[in-house]
Amino acid sequence: MKKIVAFILVVCISLGLIGCNGVDETPRDADCQPLEYEIMDENDVSQKIKEKMFEKQKDSYFFTYSDGNEMYIAIGYGEKPTGGYSIKIESVDLCGEVIIVKTELIEPSKEDVVATAITYPSIILKVADMGDEIDVEVHSTK
Repeated sequence: MKKIVAFILVVCISLGLIGCNGVDETPRDADCQPLEYEIMDENDVSQKIKEKMFEKQKDSYFFTYSDGNEMYIAIGYGEKPTGGYSIKIESVDLCGEVIIVKTELIEPSKEDVVATAITYPSIILKVADMGDEIDVEVHSTK
């Protein structure tokens, strides 16, 4: 009886440890590596980036801009009826010759006091310019 209890205990602990490894559970290819990035304030980027964001703001978008040293990745979620939205960066990975950015749009909760003005949630990331193609995967919280 003690052996059965011990076996069940070992199995339960093993299963618990598998789910608690403290690592991003998003499956990554073997050639994917986390990429360093910085979230930029819109006031700290070029006028060209700001103008392009303004042109595209009504719809979801992403685009890249390079100044030769850094690459900027601008991501927008289009027009929203209120304030209170935020964007969470889930991961930024270099996978071979592709940068994959995963984001999540976080909607305001019903308890939040938000502006009733139309807003355009967006975010700008700065990474080292590697001349790579950019792939953006967007995940939106419902």
